[in-house]
This record gives sequence, structure tokens and C-alpha cells, in this order.
Amino acid sequence: MLGELRETHHYDVPLADIINIVLAARPSGVSFEAANPRHAHEWRLFERVRLAEGKILIPGVLEFKTNYIEHRELIAQ
Repeated sequence: MLGELRETHHYDVPLADIINIVLAARPSGVSFEAANPRHAHEWRLFERVRLAEGKILIPGVLEFKTNYIEHRELIAQ
């Protein structure tokens, strides 16, 4: 049962709660989950949070664990 709860992403930490830690990291790319319905809204955080010069965003726009096909407009966002 605990495994099932983990798969629902119910206990995932919101990106907004850890964005300062993420942006302090030294890698040149920041990857985040955007396809999962639990996290699909979090890309909007980057409308107000700016990346350091030289860093890039790598949004995860394809969900590989479900049989849903993301709409092309969602991926384009």
C-alpha cells in the first residue's frame, strides 16, 4: 500500500518550496517534472523566478509511466 501512495505523488514536495535550493546548484541545466498531473502547473513558477545566466530549463514534458498521450498544446507551453 505504501508503494501505491508513493506512485500517486501525493507526498511530492512542491517545486516552489525548494526552488532556491535547486537554483543554488551548480549544474548548467535544471530539470523538472512537467508532464505529471501533480506537477504540470509548476512551469509557471519560472514566470517569476529567473535562472542564472547560462542555466537552461529542461522540462519533463513526456510522461513515460502512463498510457496518456500529452496534448501538443501542453507540450508547447
